[in-house]
Amino acid sequence: MHHSGVDRNIEVAASISPYGAILHNMSEYDGSYIDNMSEAQLIEFHSTNVNIFLSKGVKLFAIETCPALKEALAVLKVLEVEPQARAWVSFTTTNGLTTSYGDKFEDVYQVLSKNKQVFAIGTNCSDAQLVLKQALLVKDYLGAHQSFVAYPNLFQSLSNSGYYDNNCSPSYTELVWQGEIKRWLDTGIFGLIGGCCMVEPRHIALVKQELVNWQLS
Repeated sequence: MHHSGVDRNIEVAASISPYGAILHNMSEYDGSYIDNMSEAQLIEFHSTNVNIFLSKGVKLFAIETCPALKEALAVLKVLEVEPQARAWVSFTTTNGLTTSYGDKFEDVYQVLSKNKQVFAIGTNCSDAQLVLKQALLVKDYLGAHQSFVAYPNLFQSLSNSGYYDNNCSPSYTELVWQGEIKRWLDTGIFGLIGGCCMVEPRHIALVKQELVNWQLS
């Protein structure tokens, strides 16, 4: 970034992924490990990564691909040691109504709305068709200091094996949910929009163009 010549402010967030990601069994998409772990165990696990970043002066965190509120709260507990740290929290979901583990989003947002370190809440690594459903459900539960964040996958669905295959989207080059972005922005609560799995820089350029078009409309 130092050599990019870009004159605008660019922030890079430290990614804090869920415990399920190290199990290599896709459990970050169902939270099946959550009931087998105590809050203390989750805090101990996440303390290692969070404290490394904090020791390097990092103050911006992405608590992402999180399947359950319990795990998000464990990470936020670790972040309390640095009051200046800020974070967004994004969950995986299969229905737009609950986290992948099953926490009702209304309850999730009510709890996180009280946390002053959390400046955005939303969803990532999930189906883009569920974004608006979740946003409309929770828009009245965001704190005054918070906005909604969404960075869904390129493809609309997973294959039966749990992995993406060529039948999930008509093209790697097409941003299949580009037409949804205006409807997201019309809610007035979106602060961050991006992309997760299979989303590339050319797709982000399309997201930016949709934002510019919306601002000019």
